[in-house]
Amino acid sequence: MQNKVIQADYLLLESGLKEKWGVQVQDNRIVKVAPNEQLQQIK
Repeated sequence: MQNKVIQADYLLLESGLKEKWGVQVQDNRIVKVAPNEQLQQIK
């Protein structure tokens, strides 16, 4: 099982542009979209 966290300065979602948001990718699928602060805990 491969787990990666990609933290971005900006992420464009259907709800609009989010600043300092990123994604968690597991087995080539996005499993979580959240603020970078929350994703740091996963690393």
